[in-house]
Amino acid sequence: MIHWRIGFVKKYILRRLLPLYLFSFEDSFDKIESGDMTVTESFRKRFSKLYDLLKERLNDGRIDVMSHHSIIMLTKKVIAALTTERTAVKEEADKIMGGQVIDYETKVIFRQGEANLFIKLICKKLSKGKTYDVIAEELEEPVDKIKAICEVAQNYAPEYNPNEILCELNGKGIL
Repeated sequence: MIHWRIGFVKKYILRRLLPLYLFSFEDSFDKIESGDMTVTESFRKRFSKLYDLLKERLNDGRIDVMSHHSIIMLTKKVIAALTTERTAVKEEADKIMGGQVIDYETKVIFRQGEANLFIKLICKKLSKGKTYDVIAEELEEPVDKIKAICEVAQNYAPEYNPNEILCELNGKGIL
């Protein structure tokens, strides 16, 4: 069995190898299922630490909500596959990852998608040389709001990466 340090997990696994890391828990599953509280608590701490690292990366902007959501969903699928006959293990993982988180993230992803589309429309119009006033009129939005978005977006010209623009706008409280 491979025992990976959490530092390694921070760097590589959260984005690329999370399913493989979950297999490192598999040796503990029978003990958790049999009610061994020492092993259960160790699993709970390690799995919680992994989930907390993921949340930390989301909160500080190193991953977006869509990536976070995708990793959570993938993790749930891997855990489900590994624990088909181990209800205690599945329950422990569900306590940490929870269904309410997924529902909330789905709503956030939807709102981010809308905002992303809105930014793309604005950037397309900016790249055509349109003014704040014209863009605001065409999109039926307040000029102040459009101007604030355009000022940030212009820092990302000519590529206009909507995800980066959205991050900066969120950081400034504009969207």
